Amino acid sequence: MSMARPEKIWLFRITHIDNIPHILRHRLATRFSPDANKYFVEIGDISLIERQG
Repeated sequence: MSMARPEKIWLFRITHIDNIPHILRHRLATRFSPDANKYFVEIGDISLIERQG
């Protein structure tokens, strides 16, 4: 018996509270963006964050 795929999948991004002011000023930016936050506080599992694909 196979399970039906859900119609929608909800994904949420969480961030450290210290990152909020920068995000509100510059929006979300990758670490390679000119608007990157050089003081970004990471809270996630780095092996998942760096995973490509």
